[in-house]
Order: sequence, then C-alpha cells, then structure tokens
Amino acid sequence: MFGAYDHTNDKMHVHCYRNKTGKKQFVDFLKRVDRRYDDKDIQNIFLVLDNLSAHKSKMVKEEISKCCP
Repeated sequence: MFGAYDHTNDKMHVHCYRNKTGKKQFVDFLKRVDRRYDDKDIQNIFLVLDNLSAHKSKMVKEEISKCCP
C-alpha cells in the first residue's frame, strides 16, 4: 500500500497493490497522485519516503525527473 496525505483538506489517498515492493507499482502510484492534482493550483508535492529500494530505483528517479525538472 502506498499513501499520500493532503493537508489542504485533511484527506488520505491510498492505493493497494498485490506486489507491495515493486518499483512499477510505486511509479504507478506517483502518476496517480500527479493526475489527482494536475489541474489544481498545487505548486509543490512533498514526498516522504522510507529507505525502501523501490523508492530509489532508476525507474522512479526518471519518472520524478519528468514531472519535476
């Protein structure tokens, strides 16, 4: 399960995956969060991550660099 907290409206957004450690699942979650806020006046989204290897993979870094140059 990956989750995001929106402090502007005090809501949690979570998504569960069958494979909980996969970098593809984490990239999918990042895209879901990005789409959720794509049309709003959000300038910054802060990620708080632990040391899970999926959070540090090359695929994840490339995906983040696409949306956050």
